[in-house]
Amino acid sequence: MQSAPVTDMSVAVRVYPLPPQDDDDDGSKRRKRQLPEEIIIFDTETRTDEAQSLLFGSYRVYIAGEFIEEGLFYPEGLSRKELRVLRNYAQTHKPRTALHGVRELRLLKLEDFLKDFYRSAYKGRCLVVAFNHPFDLSRLAYGHVDGRGDFAGGFSLRLWASRDANGVICQNRNRPDIRIRHIDSKRALIQFTSRMTLDEEDAIPDDSETGEVVEGYNHRGHFLDLKTLAFALTDEGHSLASACEAFEVEHGKKRAAQRQAHRKIHRLQSPRCFGYLRTRVQIA
Repeated sequence: MQSAPVTDMSVAVRVYPLPPQDDDDDGSKRRKRQLPEEIIIFDTETRTDEAQSLLFGSYRVYIAGEFIEEGLFYPEGLSRKELRVLRNYAQTHKPRTALHGVRELRLLKLEDFLKDFYRSAYKGRCLVVAFNHPFDLSRLAYGHVDGRGDFAGGFSLRLWASRDANGVICQNRNRPDIRIRHIDSKRALIQFTSRMTLDEEDAIPDDSETGEVVEGYNHRGHFLDLKTLAFALTDEGHSLASACEAFEVEHGKKRAAQRQAHRKIHRLQSPRCFGYLRTRVQIA
């Protein structure tokens, strides 16, 4: 009797971890981390020169899942024409916020946006969301220094500045830096540094059940990079456009220019430049 031919077959096995139990092995209760109720989603648009300096940015704010606020921000140095385009867009577009939200599209100077960003992201401990955090955060910074300690090989971005007696811009020691160290092209470690003087509430851990200050504790921030999240969910590297396609986003990234236009330096010419704010993402 002739035996059947042997054929090699590749076998793949999918595994998954069991969810943690409420009690640890020693019987103690496991603390459950809660996502912050407030979420800020932001994006930046840059000029097409070598420096890729900030042209304008957009942001949205959600609190407890409700759309509360939307706005644009811009740096110093815009031309009158560019600023006129931003103002016209802000005046003619109304965000569909919740009834108790801000009903107008805000238009802020970068300096004012950073004040709000500090109050929400650092003091308020909200979740900060962007696609490719290292790039977008760097567009907000006025300077940087080399990373130290665990962040050696990375860098610290300085977003908040002050002026000395001679009016020269310098570091604001009462504000944190944001330090970043890349793991690879899709992942990076991101956190706030310490401030010179901590307020008492800054030394209370997020998961504290007593609200007591813990010596040596400093809030490091909550940062979610959608580029990393897309890679974790698909095991593929994605641009913003391909991520929108992969997850079937209703309002994906629009292609606003033809091939030859990519060879040119674009300037703001009409409100249609802002027809799509890339960070319209809702997190359930």
